[in-house]
Amino acid sequence: MKITFVTEHYPPDAGGVATSSKRIAEALVRVGHQIQVLTFDNRRPLRSDDYFEESAENGVAILRFGPFFLRHPDLATTPLSEKLRAVFRRRVCKQMAREARAFAPDVVMAFYLLNAGFLARFVAAELNVPSVMGVRGNDIGLNIFHVERFAAIRWTLEGASHIICVNQHLRRRVLMILPNLAPLASVVFNSVSMTASSEEKVQARVKILSATGWAEETLILVFIGTLREKKGVVPLLSALDQLPAQKAIKLLVIGPSIGSVEQRLCGETWDRLCDAGVIYCTGQLPRDQVAPWAAGGDIAVMPCLDDGLANGLLEGMSLGLCPIASLIFEDVIDHGVTGLLFDQSRPDELASLMLRLNDDREFVARLGAAARTYVRERHRPDREAQGYSELLESMALAHRGGK
Repeated sequence: MKITFVTEHYPPDAGGVATSSKRIAEALVRVGHQIQVLTFDNRRPLRSDDYFEESAENGVAILRFGPFFLRHPDLATTPLSEKLRAVFRRRVCKQMAREARAFAPDVVMAFYLLNAGFLARFVAAELNVPSVMGVRGNDIGLNIFHVERFAAIRWTLEGASHIICVNQHLRRRVLMILPNLAPLASVVFNSVSMTASSEEKVQARVKILSATGWAEETLILVFIGTLREKKGVVPLLSALDQLPAQKAIKLLVIGPSIGSVEQRLCGETWDRLCDAGVIYCTGQLPRDQVAPWAAGGDIAVMPCLDDGLANGLLEGMSLGLCPIASLIFEDVIDHGVTGLLFDQSRPDELASLMLRLNDDREFVARLGAAARTYVRERHRPDREAQGYSELLESMALAHRGGK
């Protein structure tokens, strides 16, 4: 089967959508599908003529269309009006439709509703093929509360042949605004393939302690990703701030420092905890450098207020870290068996869990081992690919039968 995959980001772009897009595209190739990835390019000035650049990686044909405004350096200090954004969307959409028509897909799938999904609906309509929308996180969790984006999100979802969410939390968000779409909305969980041997875990521990100066007995919490507002930076810092000073509990952030929005929300606390050595931030790292840091920790912390199935949580669990996560991750964490869940509105509850685990390292190890076993059995890339493959094939078959 031929699949045109429209995604907001694709590596070397950073972020969860890019990571998942590459993983799933390549997994679908391995099970026999032909994949054309359409994504956006911001490497030329916005005043450039229309262009696209084509490459191939591990059997996936990747087409990057520009100029496009997402993460564009031209906009670092100068905002772009919605009217001009519409112009760039129209120009890119025309190019995408042309190249997709030449590929002749059986189905069009999108990851992230705004921009990618929005344009994918146009492309699928022009080609008269089914459109499958992949809901990843902010595209529904935050954008349904954005009055200027709500209509575009709703239009994109209402035109979908099927909607794939990465957890039940996002599915509930979809059905909160469009309950009539319940028969079309399903869940396919993210997968993970990150591993580390015992020796690599020891080396990672040495690496962390050397970089931070923390003591060997420190309980090291690890957050993998960009610590944004929706990821729970405020309750996480509040919980750390409540801990007794004599407790050796530290936070390793494998990702960039907090952004401008987060600085306004909790910048003073962040700066103070960093200066005190409670927090160490690695900065943005290449994907292959995540495990050599994360594997040396004890706890994978994911205090999200709103999210899809965070890759960082699954990666930490796969490495054998004990997960502490907010209730939105109840899909993948069995409280007290494969990790611990807490109410994201209760930083004091998170602080209590940190203290409990600090005093019971055997419990930490037991939960971490159970989390690793669970993820490696239930969140394998081949299972994820099978879920997408079956849904996409059923969409294409139903469409052909209805002609």
